[in-house]
Amino acid sequence: MIRSLSLLALVGFLAGPTAVQAQETYTIKIKKAVQGETTRADKKEQGAEEVKIADTNGNLLKEESKKHTKHFVYKETVLEKKPDDKRPTRVKRHYDMATVSDNTEKKTLPYQGKTVLIEKKGERYTFKIEGGDELTGEDAKQLNEEFNKKGKLDEETFEKMFLPGKAVKEGESWKVDSQLIIKGLQEEGKMELDAAKTKATGTLTKAYKKDGKQFGVIVLRIEVAPKAFSEGGKSLPLQPGAKMTIDFTVDTCIDGTSSTGDGTFTVAVVAEALLPDPNNPMFKLNLNVKANGTYKNVEQ
Repeated sequence: MIRSLSLLALVGFLAGPTAVQAQETYTIKIKKAVQGETTRADKKEQGAEEVKIADTNGNLLKEESKKHTKHFVYKETVLEKKPDDKRPTRVKRHYDMATVSDNTEKKTLPYQGKTVLIEKKGERYTFKIEGGDELTGEDAKQLNEEFNKKGKLDEETFEKMFLPGKAVKEGESWKVDSQLIIKGLQEEGKMELDAAKTKATGTLTKAYKKDGKQFGVIVLRIEVAPKAFSEGGKSLPLQPGAKMTIDFTVDTCIDGTSSTGDGTFTVAVVAEALLPDPNNPMFKLNLNVKANGTYKNVEQ
């Protein structure tokens, strides 16, 4: 009897802490931009593209490589954003740095060291240097890509695409809706994707407290199989085996109380096409694209 009671007490001792220390779950919330909010951002990106063209016997005919970099540092203040709007309608940015490079040529954009007023008029955003002229053409290219490019993700769409939509534990993974991924990438990258080979997962790899707020590290991985690239109404069919991978790592506040955070991303594309078309192959084109970048956002 004494032995039996001892065993029961031991089982209770071992089981008790397990029940009390049930793993905590986290409902991930990303803070949306609000009127009057000021943040400081530092964004860097670099990439390389290699294109090779060979004849049907494998003899190399042409080889071309391109490299690019971007670096933007700015302080942004949201001047106007209605609660129901997906994005702010008026924003002010002071750029401490705004540089881009193509291969070896580095270019400082005309708004470095200046404040840019960004305002939505109708369906598009316009850009004007404070106290100066409107930015258009090549001078506004980077801003147009960020604010006016079709397929750019607003906060609501980003949450639907990548966040779990339920409370998750540290270390837990979830599947991302492949149809939302396909829609976003096809609009963003002008490509046709193989839906059956599209998959994406997210994982909350770490959860921790910082300055009284809940932070977390989220890793997202997307794998897709491009079937064709399109540009200007023309389509370039790709050979089977084309692959594109995108990896994000985001370390940010996940309780919706702060927009402070940082992250990294990598993109890799490997594809092959027969020219002028698969039914009349005279040449073989090989494409290899790599890009990576970092960002840091601090709420002020």
